[in-house]
Parts: sequence; C-alpha cells; structure tokens
Amino acid sequence: MTIQYEVSDRVAVITINRPPVNSLNLSTREALLAALTRALGDPDTDAIVIWGGPRVFSAGADIEEFAAGLDGQTYVSPTLPTVIDALDAARKPVAAAIAGPCLGGGLEVALACHVRVCAPSAKFGLPEVKLGLLPGAGGTQRLPRLIGVDPALQLIVSGTIIDAQRAGELGIARWVDGDLLAVARSGALALTGKPLPRVSDLTATLPAGKTAEDYFDARRAGFRQSLPAPRACIDAVELTLTQPFSAGCRRESELFRALMLTPESNALRYAFFSDRASGRPPATAPGEAERPIKSVGIIGAGTMGTGIAICCLEAGLRTTVVDATPAAVTASRSRLEAHYGQLVKKGRIDEATAEERMKRLAIADDCGALSTCDLVVEAVYEERI
Repeated sequence: MTIQYEVSDRVAVITINRPPVNSLNLSTREALLAALTRALGDPDTDAIVIWGGPRVFSAGADIEEFAAGLDGQTYVSPTLPTVIDALDAARKPVAAAIAGPCLGGGLEVALACHVRVCAPSAKFGLPEVKLGLLPGAGGTQRLPRLIGVDPALQLIVSGTIIDAQRAGELGIARWVDGDLLAVARSGALALTGKPLPRVSDLTATLPAGKTAEDYFDARRAGFRQSLPAPRACIDAVELTLTQPFSAGCRRESELFRALMLTPESNALRYAFFSDRASGRPPATAPGEAERPIKSVGIIGAGTMGTGIAICCLEAGLRTTVVDATPAAVTASRSRLEAHYGQLVKKGRIDEATAEERMKRLAIADDCGALSTCDLVVEAVYEERI
C-alpha cells in the first residue's frame, strides 16, 4: 500500500508509504490523488495533512520512469503536475509535514500545500538539473513566488540541497523542534474557514534595485557555454515575472519535455542509472551457474593500479598487472614489495603471508597476459591535454 489514510479529530492524515524514499511513481500518484479526493469529499474532515513518516517526505519522481522518455509512465495520467494542481485547488487546508529528504517532485508537492512545517532532519532541493532537466511540476513557478527570484534560481540551477534551518530562513517551511505531525495538524485546522494561502497566488520579486532585463541577462551570461538545462531553468524562472502562473507552468512543461530529448540529459540519466547499477551486480538468470572470480587483471601499473592490486591480493585473488611502459611495470612491483615489507616490519603480517601474496602476483607488459583472467579492471593513467 503506497498511501495510508486515516482520519482523527477531523483531520485526514495521508501518509506516503513507498520506501525507501517515497518516490512518486504512477501507482503512488494514483493513490495520492484518490486519498486527496476522498478527504476533500469527507464531511467529517476539515483539514488534511500530507507526510511521508518520520524519516523521509519524498525524494521526488521515480527516476526509473524517466528511462522510457516521453513514452514512459512519467506522462501517464495522473501525472505529477495533475496531482499537484489538485492540491493547489483544494478547498480544504492542506499541510505538509516534512521530515528527511523533500526533493524534486517531493518539494513541488509541498509547495502546493497551504502550510509547510519541517523537522530538523528535513532536507530540501530541486536537483533535476543534475539529470539535465528542470523541475517539471511547478517548481520553477512556485519557489520564486515563495522565496524570491534570486534565492530560488540559485537553488534550481545548482541543484543544491539545503537543511531545515536554511529552509526556514528562506521561508520554504517553518522549522519545528517537537511533534511535527501535531504541529501540522493544528496549522491546517487553524486555516479552516479562512482564505487559503496559495503559493501560486504570490508575486515573484527580484533583488532590490534590479530590473528583470539586467538580472536575467547577467544570469544567462554565466551559463552561455553550459549544458542546456541551466539555461532552460533561467528561462522558466523568468516567466514568473512575465506570465500568469498557469502560462508559466505550461511553458515549464514544454521545456521539461524538450530537455528530456537532449543528448545531454540522456547522457546524465544514463550515468545516473549506471552508477546505481554498479552497486547491484545483476542477478544470476534461472538455471545459470554463478561465475566465480578467482583471478583479476589490472591494466595500468600506476598508483591506482597498484592500489587495486593490493586490494585483490588481500582478497586472495590471483592478480595480473599489465602496463605497456616497462618502467611502470618495474615501479609497480617495487611498490608492492615495499608495501608488504612494511607490513611485515610493523608486525601486521608475517613473512610467510607476504610471500604467499606476492606469489599470486604477476606483472607483464602485454595484454595477452590477461586472457585467462575472470575480471579485468582498467586503471590506465590519463594524460590531460
């Protein structure tokens, strides 16, 4: 169950429950919108609280959905902007109770609520630029209206994550050092029967003494040679001063879609997924025997290659280090002999252990020596031009 729903003392508490980071995939969006609709139609409910539990509010959109691009579940209804628009239009007060990460789409959800309170553990940010994208669910339109154009743009173009204290100083959320859920409940109930404060109704402001033209020209000048995403972020934030909120959101969505198709974003997303996959070796297929690793080859006998060789020898593996430069081959063997000599001298291992490890080492100047290795690691020294 990705969303939990309960009502007590006329407050509906909607809990996002999709561990580990409460990412907002399609099923979570469907359940969140259904819970919101239920609360708004419940005559026994006067106010609503959304939270993700005591550890994490939401780390945002499910990045796995981005893998399919414009044909993926990111754009299957209800989309995240649809859910957030429903929050913005809610006729009952909605409070966000934020603990832990509140990032990307998670922050965009919180910005659409009428009250935002956070625990000291809260972290805030819009890191989409690091994937070659921009916040695509109203983030570029709401954050500048809430805290001002300059601090909002700095957060958006950098993807910086800030803590609860800084968020409180900027006015993103009120810092609560106590019962977070209780404060959120009372904050939402206090708005019952009153005009609801919507971030979308606020007016974005520039730093004192700055004109829009001068300010945005200066910002663009700093990103002329950069990737497309920071420049698109600047374009989107500028709309908060030139367009109505709804028009700005439509243009933000268009910019997001365009960035999804750029080779830069594709590359950054590929790197993101590759980094995650590197820590999770693929599962063995049914009926397929696991391939044991007993020998490792290392291409490059520099400092890094030698260090990797030490790790492999410590793990009991046969290790072959290859380098096309004879001097590097000689130096690598000398460093390894010196390393184990020092360990023996300090009493950390005995001479027999050092000798056994060195016997498992082979050093060569031809990659043919790697032909029988179970695994090969590239650690060639990179020359900077």
